Amino acid sequence: MFKAIVDGSLARRCGMEGKLAFHTLELGHDVLGKIGPFARDEGKRIVRVVSDERTHEIAGKAVVQSLKDAGLTFSVNILPDDDFGDPPCADNGTVEALANAVGDDDLLISVGAGTVNDIVKMTAHMKQLPFYSVPTAASMNGYTSAIAAILSDGVKRTLPTGQVSAVFGDLDVLSQAPVVMNVAGFGDLLSKPFSNACWYLGATLAGAQYSEVPAELLDGPFSELLAHAEGIGKGDAEATKKLMEVLLLSGCAMALAGSSSPASGGEHLLSHYWDMVAHCNGRSTPSFHGTQVGIATVLTGRLYEGILRPSVMFAGVSERLANHPVDREDWVD
Repeated sequence: MFKAIVDGSLARRCGMEGKLAFHTLELGHDVLGKIGPFARDEGKRIVRVVSDERTHEIAGKAVVQSLKDAGLTFSVNILPDDDFGDPPCADNGTVEALANAVGDDDLLISVGAGTVNDIVKMTAHMKQLPFYSVPTAASMNGYTSAIAAILSDGVKRTLPTGQVSAVFGDLDVLSQAPVVMNVAGFGDLLSKPFSNACWYLGATLAGAQYSEVPAELLDGPFSELLAHAEGIGKGDAEATKKLMEVLLLSGCAMALAGSSSPASGGEHLLSHYWDMVAHCNGRSTPSFHGTQVGIATVLTGRLYEGILRPSVMFAGVSERLANHPVDREDWVD
């Protein structure tokens, strides 16, 4: 599947030429040392490596060494933690600060997970620069998508961007990521059947644009992934590799569709809502995005079950409404 994606044959076969900029995937052991020679062979001269404090130690130093060995000029940006001491926030201010720091660079490299990746992706889009991604956890499916989730004036917005051109996923790094992060990536993917249902219903009932190719891209890989659930929870390298492959495919499905619809439905809106509530109340986000999506998928799954079995969903509605809280004190109680 990846061969058809990176060589462009899938996009051509589906009449979606130009939708994918992603052309190189290195997913295996000891791949970080390949980044410098690869960038040099692509004609890059000045490279900016972006990470946070943690991911710089985990993989950023190895990326820098590879660039140095390849004789490239490089600079390093380490994104600061937020006001709560948590990892950086993908908000307008952080993106603008990075964009202002970019000078004569002709390549950006993201070293990190979802937040760092979105910040770099958005900056690359603003500066019209290519970028590579070095994932440090299999925690989300945005590495190969062409959108970024950016917090703007307290509102989480999904904004269009360019797509990554190359991904270098080192399994030694990915399988040693905190288990809770890789489990979050698994939770993000659990929404796939429901987000596709949401997309199909939107097309059927409201005229939204729907495409079978990106909708079906994950059907087989998603089923295979479920068999690796236990291994993902244990940090098994092969299970982590399968998880990463499906996450990257999911991002490509979004890029082909031109929207997040193949991988994001009502469950993602719930996650973004929880993030916004936390932000507006001066709190850090409740948990990883994928973890929230996994929990929200249980809720949306019940809604779809109700649609399929309306007699069960609406049974006893009058009685429940009669006992429903009507003021704040009742809710608190």
